[in-house]
Amino acid sequence: MARINNAAITGNDAKYMVDNEGWVAKNYAALTGLQCFNKLDIELYMESYVPDTYADNQLPTYNNFFKAMVTDPLTSVFVPKESGNTGVVIYPTDSGAWTSSESTSWLSLNPTSGTGTTSIIITYSANTEGIARSGNIIFTDTNSGQSKNFLVQQEAGVVVATTPVSVSGGGVTFEDACSRYPGFATTLYIPDGETWAAPSQLYNNSNGSYLAPAGYYADGNISRYWNGSGFSGFQNC
Repeated sequence: MARINNAAITGNDAKYMVDNEGWVAKNYAALTGLQCFNKLDIELYMESYVPDTYADNQLPTYNNFFKAMVTDPLTSVFVPKESGNTGVVIYPTDSGAWTSSESTSWLSLNPTSGTGTTSIIITYSANTEGIARSGNIIFTDTNSGQSKNFLVQQEAGVVVATTPVSVSGGGVTFEDACSRYPGFATTLYIPDGETWAAPSQLYNNSNGSYLAPAGYYADGNISRYWNGSGFSGFQNC
């Protein structure tokens, strides 16, 4: 059963391939309303891939399709700059056993291996750099060795220009913070153009991407309470 160049494959043909060849489909209900499939439709909806290189959107022959490790429903995901997690479902074929690997330290998976259709949680750390980044996860069928890539793209972190300030902190009251200065002073950072008299943010690092921990801080003249995301207290030393 060959397909000629630039031919289309109908929904009935696709359903026959699933029903009779034992391939895994995401959810046939998702195909409702589609009259035919192009190359990309086949890859996305039939949960299979073809090793050939396509030219001019040329469809392959029927026999060139084969069962493979797949991800569902996407091959990539875009996540925000903050830390968090997202999910992906994999559908291993053949033996049903699978393993995984990540290309970057800011991604982690749970679980990292298993058998059969599995929902996986992908956890990512915050991006504190001023450029977007991406990490690749590879899922591999342990029996066939076939693999599927899943790309995680994370937006750029916000980098704030800062001014260093010398403050003491760690006390439980305004007075504690004042009394600890300057013997226990440390360097923290506030946005450029601001002073300790009226800062809007407080950072641990000079590029303004890590917020300082909550607590009382003082510069010897003014003591402030920082709740971890904003200032909510003021007192003269």
